[in-house]
Amino acid sequence: MAPTEDPACQNRAQDSSSETEYIEVDGKALGFREQILRRDEYWDKKHMCWKLVEPKIEVKSKEKLQQHVLLVRRVFDKDMQPTHTEVDVTGPILRGILINIFRDAPGFPLTARKRTLKPEWFFWALNDLRVVATHCREVGDDDSLFEIEAGLTFIAQHHSILLAELSLLSTKTTISYNDLWAIYPPNTLIYGKDALEQDRVWRVMKAASHCKQDGSQEFKIEAEYAETDGIKVGLVSTNLTMPFYEGSVPINTLAYKPLYLLPERELIWADLLARADKQLSFLPHPYKIQEHEGEGVVFGTPDTPSWEQKEPQRFYFRGRVMIDPVKYRAVEQAPLIPAITSFRDFSHDAVSMSSSDGKGTRSAMQLLPEKSTIEAQDLLDPIHDDPDPVYDPFGVFGLPPPPLPPTALHAGELPSRNQRLSTQELDNILRSLTDVDKLLFSGLLFGFSLTDARWAAFSTSHISHVTWRKDMLSSLVISAPVLTSMRQLIQSHSSRAPFDDFVPGKGQGLIGLFSGQPGLGKTFTAEAIAEMAEKPLYSISSGALGSAAHEINTKLRQIMNLCAHWKAVLLLDEADVFLAKRNVLDLERNAIVSVFLRELEYYSGIMILTTNQPEIMDEAFQSRIHFCYRYPALDWRSRRQVWLQFIEKAEVSLGAERVHVDGPGLSELADLEYNGRQIKNAVSIAMTLAGGSEGRLLSTESILKVARTLQAFDFSAPGESDVDD
Repeated sequence: MAPTEDPACQNRAQDSSSETEYIEVDGKALGFREQILRRDEYWDKKHMCWKLVEPKIEVKSKEKLQQHVLLVRRVFDKDMQPTHTEVDVTGPILRGILINIFRDAPGFPLTARKRTLKPEWFFWALNDLRVVATHCREVGDDDSLFEIEAGLTFIAQHHSILLAELSLLSTKTTISYNDLWAIYPPNTLIYGKDALEQDRVWRVMKAASHCKQDGSQEFKIEAEYAETDGIKVGLVSTNLTMPFYEGSVPINTLAYKPLYLLPERELIWADLLARADKQLSFLPHPYKIQEHEGEGVVFGTPDTPSWEQKEPQRFYFRGRVMIDPVKYRAVEQAPLIPAITSFRDFSHDAVSMSSSDGKGTRSAMQLLPEKSTIEAQDLLDPIHDDPDPVYDPFGVFGLPPPPLPPTALHAGELPSRNQRLSTQELDNILRSLTDVDKLLFSGLLFGFSLTDARWAAFSTSHISHVTWRKDMLSSLVISAPVLTSMRQLIQSHSSRAPFDDFVPGKGQGLIGLFSGQPGLGKTFTAEAIAEMAEKPLYSISSGALGSAAHEINTKLRQIMNLCAHWKAVLLLDEADVFLAKRNVLDLERNAIVSVFLRELEYYSGIMILTTNQPEIMDEAFQSRIHFCYRYPALDWRSRRQVWLQFIEKAEVSLGAERVHVDGPGLSELADLEYNGRQIKNAVSIAMTLAGGSEGRLLSTESILKVARTLQAFDFSAPGESDVDD
């Protein structure tokens, strides 16, 4: 039967220590020491004590219990139904060996004073007990061998069926739900997939069948993994679950499999180590911009605050992201970043990659307790500074990692949530990480999507370095001197000497204004300048900030703080609502404009505003804008140049042989009084139609057909077309 988490069982196990008083009645005296004594245990209501009884043969003397290596107790409930089995390890040698085997195992209860153990711990100790037994036979240590064989005998009797079923353990071995506990001893490394379907490894702390609130069962694994929050590295606790199933299933079909059983474990090992190195490479940087394409993890939806969501969701991100977990934790009320604790001290590697079955060998001398401790009946507590190798279910015992230099942080001395480590401290911690530590890292990076304006956790597998598109400026129909001046302003802003207003903190920003009719390239210019200056671009529409003055103030201030922190270019598109003239009849509008004026004065970053209606701007903005450019309507020559640029892009996409637009054709297209966005849309639609049919060409005629049919509208006369059929 699988171990359970019944509180009654847990309380009973705690009571069954060496201090518990037992009464045996009507038994026979035993004149010699035996390996195993079996008794049934029940609560005697009359005498108010636990009683150990054997059918028909019962023992009066409590001292006789100490003449056995193991006391196996079958525990009954108040209805005299057996609930579980407990084992008192009274043999000091066997107890010392078990303590050495499981010294680093979470939840291992055996000490010099607490001698009660559940049967599953013996099952997990089988291989090590066999190693020590072989050694004792070779050296003639009969006393130790006697106690070890008691443990081996108990395992053979109590776990006989399970041993037969799991004798040749592999991923193809079938296992029942009730026996799942057997392959998940504490500290076992297990493999599975996370929420993003990427490879992950966790370390087991505890595993048992669990009863849910609806009465159904599930197998719960309390595990840990490694994470970084941008300041420190450490361990995170989590719960992994598998549903109840009938019969037996192959181990390789389980959601979480012991890593040592997998044939491809060496490949997994190498991939996860490389991924961990990539994840940790971001730790020295306060923030870093990257390209991302793939799914990430978010809380909530764009219309629902993250703190109102209980479960993380997958979301597809494509574009630039800013990796900045410290800022994420500072601005989000329910971040994805978990609480981190220090790494537990292990004095050996957790998994062997050199053996075919993943199980390492350990010296019997490392597991045998010292004679002096046995004679003194004062066995060491499982947690101490003894440098001997410690329990690891499937590992090799290597030398412990070198101690950290005196300047490094000791285990448990994690920095505060906002205190960044010095370079030396960070180097010391990263050097101290073992391969097993790195294997446990999540492979997630926390940051902000500049495209979707959302905080999220991103997979390192979907992250790549930014390639700045500096050729974007060549697509702009703007005079070269104007572009050069704007680019130099933006590039030099971050490196210039601070120049404050008479009031400290004012006048340190760089504010630009682009005005003109729609489709002339205002937004594109801001994007191109940011690319040329190699700076992140955070683009937001005024409508996304809300309509109430207090709401706009809160959101805008948060966005401006982010952009100033990241030295990003903030593009406030369609900013007419903020720039409009104030009047005495619209107090809400006046409040919005006043708030925005104040924020501009104290903004220390770079902001570009775009508007289609410069004539309605409030006069107060004139003194707050450092540079501006008014886009003239495209003339025939400019339109022809824009058409040519998009036709050349079509040749790259479709192939030059499928694009038939000559000089006269370009001139004919330029006759259409289109702006840049309309030209782009016409070519894009025509390309889509040409790409969907084999042999179809992108020609002047096909583009004109699109323009005359799919784009034949005039907003000056709603519902009517200004182009004849």
